[in-house]
Amino acid sequence: MEEAKKFTNNFEIQGIEVVASSKGIVDLAVGHPSSTVSLSQTLEGFGTKDVGEHKTMVISTGKNASNDTLARSLSSLWNCSGSIKQDGLAILLAECKNGIGSQAIEQFIEGRLGVERLKNPTKYIDGMEDLLFLTEIQKKFQIALVSILPELYAKRLNMISLSSTKHAMDYILKTQGVRQKVEVISDGARLLLR
Repeated sequence: MEEAKKFTNNFEIQGIEVVASSKGIVDLAVGHPSSTVSLSQTLEGFGTKDVGEHKTMVISTGKNASNDTLARSLSSLWNCSGSIKQDGLAILLAECKNGIGSQAIEQFIEGRLGVERLKNPTKYIDGMEDLLFLTEIQKKFQIALVSILPELYAKRLNMISLSSTKHAMDYILKTQGVRQKVEVISDGARLLLR
C-alpha cells in the first residue's frame, strides 16, 4: 500500500473511487488517489469476507461490467490477493471481450514499456498502477487467466493462459495435486478478502 501511495504522489491526477455492492453504490469520492483511499475502510465494513489463506483460488469477476476488459478484471484479483498463500495459484476468470482496456498494459505487452520505466516513470500512463501491482504480486503467487484474449498477451504478462474452466481445473489437478482444496470466489469485484 505504501508503494502505491508513493507512486501516485508523483503525479497530479484525479481519481473517482466508488464503493458498491450487489445492492448499489455505498460511497463515492473524487480527488487524488492518496486521499480517496479512505473509501477502502467503507468497503471493509460491509464487503469484507474472512476466508483465511488458500493455496489455490478461482476468481470470477461477477457481473459483465467487471470483466469486459483485462484492466477492469484485475480489480477482482487485487481484492482477493491477500487470501492467496505464498507460492499459491490464482486463476482469474475474465472474458475481456473489449480487449486490454489499459494503455500501460498494452504498451507492456508490445514491449514499449518495461518494468524499470514503470518503477521510475516520467509521466503517468493509464493503467500503470495495475501493471505495477501485477508485477509485485507475481513475486508471491502464480496467476492464470481464462479469457478470450490471445495466449501471447497472457505470456507477456507472465500469466498462464487457459482456454476454459475445464482446462483450469485440469491445470489445478496437474500442478497442485488431486487433494487440493480450491476456494471459488463468484464475485471478486465486489468483495474484499482477508
